[in-house]
Amino acid sequence: MGRVRNNRALGPWIEALLVGVVWVLAASGDWWMRFRWYRWQDRVVLRRGVTEKGPYAPMLVLTNPAVRGGDLTTLMGNVPGADRFKEWKAAATNWTDEFGFRNVPPTGGRTYPVVVAGDSFMTAGPRMEDTFPGRLELLGGIPVYNYAYDGRGSLRSPLLLLTVSDRFRAAPPRLVIWGILEREVSAANFAHVRRQAARNLSAGTAAFCWEEVVPHALKRSLPDTSAISQLAAKTWGRLRVLLIGGTAPAVVEASGRIAGKEVLFYGPGVETLLVPPADRGVDVVAEAAIYIQQLCREQGSELLIVLIPDKEQVYREYIAGLSGAPDESISSVLNELESRLRSAAVPVMNLLTPFRTAARGGRLLYWTDDTHWNTDGVDLAVQCVLPELRRYIAEDAANLRDQHAL
Repeated sequence: MGRVRNNRALGPWIEALLVGVVWVLAASGDWWMRFRWYRWQDRVVLRRGVTEKGPYAPMLVLTNPAVRGGDLTTLMGNVPGADRFKEWKAAATNWTDEFGFRNVPPTGGRTYPVVVAGDSFMTAGPRMEDTFPGRLELLGGIPVYNYAYDGRGSLRSPLLLLTVSDRFRAAPPRLVIWGILEREVSAANFAHVRRQAARNLSAGTAAFCWEEVVPHALKRSLPDTSAISQLAAKTWGRLRVLLIGGTAPAVVEASGRIAGKEVLFYGPGVETLLVPPADRGVDVVAEAAIYIQQLCREQGSELLIVLIPDKEQVYREYIAGLSGAPDESISSVLNELESRLRSAAVPVMNLLTPFRTAARGGRLLYWTDDTHWNTDGVDLAVQCVLPELRRYIAEDAANLRDQHAL
């Protein structure tokens, strides 16, 4: 009897121990994924004096089959009704170069008159030729290097290019094209650019990013790099849809068909539209852009900023509760930012008006199941940028003729 009582007394302790072991294993696995897969440490520690690592492993050859679905249907999960939003993406073979960027190798020793910086919008596309840099190279007729980082925000790519990487110091590009996404335009995302750059440029072999470990930054970055958090969010989204219907919390269904198709919007993108431009810190973003232009010119390059409207902004009349028809002038943070940049003589291409005009004509410029632009959207963006690119090429040709004339 005494032994039975002892076993019963130990029962809760054993259960608590097992729960603790499971928790430790789960937390350890989550942190392992954070370092190994999401590479959270790359946000915290930057290294100088060596070639900057790209967002992918170098020299990959990826043969991707044709697939249906995008990031928004992934948020929905495998629930009834999700298939009606899914679009096919073509089968393709993609490469990464010697440095881990989405370019066809080899790139070493080549001169690139144009380098494209930004986030996933600049790398989005089923095939290499469907991406913004790939299409720009094809239609512009000159080599274009893709230096964009997926999932790192609009600022990280140009900042690393100009203050950490030594890739283009010997042969700087004539033009750096920097894509800024509408929902990222905020003081919080751009306030520390000068301090970050100064730290990078003054560092020896490494620099610690203190702003990445302050509470508000950790509140954003830790869940974003947590496999458990991502899994829990997806699981809850699926359960919610199954239990009460509708779509996942982070997904909003369009109120009508666009170009004959059913379309999804990104919930946080809708929320961003509700923030008045005056509350977004446009002056702070403009100052950051002016400083990036200064860094470009110090290294012998010119800067062209491309302002990319959110899918939710372009088709806002299809979101319940938002005002604005396709033929109506709307208030947008991109228009405010464009005005500030032009006043400061920073070259800028605002895609909002041409995209809204195309929407009025019935064109669908984004994937129905994804936040990113589709091949039609990429084509329109490239067509808008090409005149500026050709102007720089013409200036270079004229300067070369003048030099020969002397």
